[in-house]
Amino acid sequence: MVSQPHIVFLTETWLSNKIPSSLIIGALPYTILRFDRSSRGGGVAIIIRDYLSYSTVTLPSSEHEITCIDLFHQSAYIRLCVVYRPPTYSLSKSESLLTCLSDIHASSPHPIVLIERRVIGDLCMTHMIMNGFTIIPRSLFYVYKPLRDRTSSFGINIELTTSTPRYHSFPVRTSRWYSQLPDSIRTAPNIRVFKRRLENHPIIAHLAKLT
Repeated sequence: MVSQPHIVFLTETWLSNKIPSSLIIGALPYTILRFDRSSRGGGVAIIIRDYLSYSTVTLPSSEHEITCIDLFHQSAYIRLCVVYRPPTYSLSKSESLLTCLSDIHASSPHPIVLIERRVIGDLCMTHMIMNGFTIIPRSLFYVYKPLRDRTSSFGINIELTTSTPRYHSFPVRTSRWYSQLPDSIRTAPNIRVFKRRLENHPIIAHLAKLT
């Protein structure tokens, strides 16, 4: 918490009910909202400054690793969700997750203006895309710059866990998806050519246009 962000989104927390929230937060002026997996691994969490006004969003399903809040500011609010999609998800399980996110995206229970909805997290989307699952609703994706601009107008500093903000998806299990790339990309003579060829790949290029 060196930068003292207002909100932190975490995926793969590996927390369980044996670890109390007080052990994580300590004396820091934060509240933690958790979704712990009953088995080993996974889990998501939102760590938020305790003076911010927010409410937790009731999820339509408890089978997916999602935590969602509505962040209030004057007469408007932003809906923010953090989600972890394990790379082992089947197509049917992935479709169920997208349905759940669509329901969260569509609901708006507050009688004030909803100005933004964003899903943030580790969706393992490169792995999913390289296996042909490319029909993903654009509105469900987290887009880095618009969210950063929006929260800046709120006076909110959000700490994000993603490392490649230009794209909707990013590689999280390189060895798993690298072998599925076309030869023209894998045989690039240097990292600069590799990056350019990867960005020109039809699927990646299509996603880049949506940012």
